[in-house]
Amino acid sequence: MTSNRSLEDYAARIEELQAELAEARREVQRYQSIINDFPQAITVANADGAIIETNPQAEAVLGVSREAHEDSTLSDSQWRIVDENGNPLHLDHWAGVVALRENRSVKDQLIGVEGADGATVWLRVSANPIEGEDQVVVTYCDVSEQRRVEARASKLAQDQSAILEHVPAYI
Repeated sequence: MTSNRSLEDYAARIEELQAELAEARREVQRYQSIINDFPQAITVANADGAIIETNPQAEAVLGVSREAHEDSTLSDSQWRIVDENGNPLHLDHWAGVVALRENRSVKDQLIGVEGADGATVWLRVSANPIEGEDQVVVTYCDVSEQRRVEARASKLAQDQSAILEHVPAYI
């Protein structure tokens, strides 16, 4: 009798574990759907700077394949980051690093990522530490076109002011 009871207990436990496994698989699938379908670029990194995960939008924005991105770290020399004035931005001041170090959200940091071709992609970056983990989620979107438009508008305003300074007042 006891061996039948033990077998029934094992069978019941196996069913419980299979149900838990099925739920865990659903959660992973849900997580992957959120990461892959999110409209902004996402990078997840750990405290050592290793890039754990990224999404297709990050691949498009950075021009780096998912595999190459996930094989790199935040401190890799391939990431030449500048601040909004074009000055080199030290790793300690990157949104993800600040978020992890200070365990707080960092919102809307404007940075430039200089590519090997010399072109700069301007990004609006936010970062949030993952509670209970030594990881950070970094989201970013390309604002390069907005930066170009703003620079052009500023140049036009300067040109207009220069012209108006030299126009005599005929009123």
